[in-house]
Amino acid sequence: MMTPAERELITDLSKCDFRQMAVYFKEQTELRKAMSKEEKNKIKEAKEAEAKIYGVAIIDGHRQKVGNFRIEPPGEFSTVIPDFPICACVIAHIS
Repeated sequence: MMTPAERELITDLSKCDFRQMAVYFKEQTELRKAMSKEEKNKIKEAKEAEAKIYGVAIIDGHRQKVGNFRIEPPGEFSTVIPDFPICACVIAHIS
């Protein structure tokens, strides 16, 4: 979400240069691809340990798997479903 001050400053996104961001994300992708098998397994094990802690909820004494316990980064939510109620909305930043 843009603040009112940002809306006054940025009126046309087509004039913004996002090339540096694209290069950064491409570099991050290449770094992930270049990781060794051990590094990838270490990250996978950390995610699995996190899922054991936060991926389960106890409801009425029964363990239930939580569908999505990770918080998504701020950005645009878009869907391929036509006429979806929250189609192409902006996901706000959680502090």
